[in-house]
Amino acid sequence: MYLSHFQTAGWIFTILLLQACEVSANINIMNWCTYDIYAYQVVGGDCNRGADYQCYAFPGHVDPYVIKSGSNMIFSLLYQPGAKIYLLKGNEDLEHGKFQFEYTITPTQFFYDLSNVDGAGPGQPGNYFDEENVTITPTGDLGKNFNCNQVNCPPASSTTQCMNAYWHPNDDAAAMRTCPPDTGDFLLDICGNVRPFPVAARRTRDRFRW
Repeated sequence: MYLSHFQTAGWIFTILLLQACEVSANINIMNWCTYDIYAYQVVGGDCNRGADYQCYAFPGHVDPYVIKSGSNMIFSLLYQPGAKIYLLKGNEDLEHGKFQFEYTITPTQFFYDLSNVDGAGPGQPGNYFDEENVTITPTGDLGKNFNCNQVNCPPASSTTQCMNAYWHPNDDAAAMRTCPPDTGDFLLDICGNVRPFPVAARRTRDRFRW
């Protein structure tokens, strides 16, 4: 997601306003794959692990979260611009490609997208989960006059090659989605069937069920 025109002072105000309004939602990632998935949370840029960036799974650590096969993991929203969750098939170097769920929250909108921009490596487009279905589904009150809908990345063998995700930085018109800031949970299904849409919010924290 590319929203670099916002300035730091404005974002500080935005974060305080959102927290004051008690906007509450989670990203619930469900791993239907036969293998574990590794996840990083990133704020403010790519995962350079330097003083100006955060890439973490646990406070003070750079080890990834591990989402076991057949289980789910819930991520709380991060109220900073350019928040991302990197997803990998193995605990490997992020330089070898990744799949991204990206979002930014403002007082009036929740921007989100799926990205294949770095799927084959930094700046190298590719469908990282090319043999699997990947779907992001917003829940709750979807509002009006918003482009608030489900995004599906089908397997690469499909006739539709995940054209509703970012492949290049200028794919805003095709890839970016917007919801009300209090739209509810987002469900990210990997290697699963496409959910009926819309759906009611689910908050299971151990094993997940349809």
